[in-house]
Amino acid sequence: MDKFFNSLSKPAKWIFVIGGFFYATWFAITQAVSIDGQFVSVIVRLVIMAIGTALLVGAPLLVLLGKNEAAKMVFLFLIGYWVLNTAQNWLSNAEDFTDSRDGLAIASGIFAFLAGLGLATIIVLVILEFLFKAKFLRFVSFLVMLGVIVLAFIGGLLFAIYEGTVNRFWPLGADYIVDWMILPIVICFGYLYFFGAPAKK
Repeated sequence: MDKFFNSLSKPAKWIFVIGGFFYATWFAITQAVSIDGQFVSVIVRLVIMAIGTALLVGAPLLVLLGKNEAAKMVFLFLIGYWVLNTAQNWLSNAEDFTDSRDGLAIASGIFAFLAGLGLATIIVLVILEFLFKAKFLRFVSFLVMLGVIVLAFIGGLLFAIYEGTVNRFWPLGADYIVDWMILPIVICFGYLYFFGAPAKK
């Protein structure tokens, strides 16, 4: 297991940097194309796009500039927001799609539920680690995260296929590919770069 984690840690920096810039670009594009409506709505969208893109670009850019401590702080903020927000979104998706009569949608919802439950488990484990100073729980959390990545990858693929069958691949299907199949991997490698492989004990 240690050899496996160490092998993942070696390319972690560049996977995180490249993946971080890619996702920041994707976020900016999707936010830009969704801007419409009234004046206030446009202003809100522009503010969200500017702040979100700046934060997403910040972490990989600071890594390239050698400002690892500052990059780590930005990364911690982003990963905290991502875990809380994504767990809620995935569980909500599960509720929406498991009510469908379409088999593909139901299967997608099941994987969404399992992935969301995995993220909720990580939140609980992090709280327990903080309360009881049980560092081994970080290793357990990382194993759960690997499972979440697999579940989210399958779920995102099924969602993308489903959206394609109902002629909604762009942008919904593409969003599933990026947000479910790519982003969790980038986050995992970011964790490995900033914190290294978690110890078993």
